[in-house]
Amino acid sequence: MFETLLIAGFPVCLLSLLTNWYSKVIVAVRWKGFLSFQFCVTSGVRQGSSLSPSILNVFMNVFIVKVRQ
Repeated sequence: MFETLLIAGFPVCLLSLLTNWYSKVIVAVRWKGFLSFQFCVTSGVRQGSSLSPSILNVFMNVFIVKVRQ
């Protein structure tokens, strides 16, 4: 994802910030009142983040261009 943003011309300083932010995503699953062990998420975009739709759009744009080539 980050490589694609770089290809699309995303500013390197913001990409560095996003890389740092996304490297610290740790989650747990709650199911029937129980909480799982925490684990790192290493792919995808953050659920509920206002940036996620924009990041996904840039990624999909580059992906579609590559598929058409």
